[in-house]
Amino acid sequence: MPYLKKGKAPNGLPVAILRIKSKNGRWIDIDVIVDTGADFTYLPNKVSRELGISLDRDCRSIKSHGVGGAAKGYFCKHPFTVRLGSIEFSMTVVFSSTDRVPPLLGRFQGLDRFDVCFDGKRTTFSKRR
Repeated sequence: MPYLKKGKAPNGLPVAILRIKSKNGRWIDIDVIVDTGADFTYLPNKVSRELGISLDRDCRSIKSHGVGGAAKGYFCKHPFTVRLGSIEFSMTVVFSSTDRVPPLLGRFQGLDRFDVCFDGKRTTFSKRR
């Protein structure tokens, strides 16, 4: 998947299209930054509504820590069916309390399933055996 030219990153950012199946069975495509430093996959608050998730009923409140400091998040109690390219798997996500957080594809139940190669222009994913 090609890098996305964004911000001050000279070569752009490694991104992927993550397809997430909503509660009503509809697939939603989200451009996520491939972030090997993120423990979890983080999605903006508005994505929870698009997926039919109630933050009060379907998630538990957590405090997350990252480069920007501490922030409130919502750890979804049930995993989603997701697709990265042609590979389908289950993954739990954290929703941010705001929409200011960019979508991040993290390690837990996400990147840890793949061998990931960054070459400065493209990101390639190979499913681990």
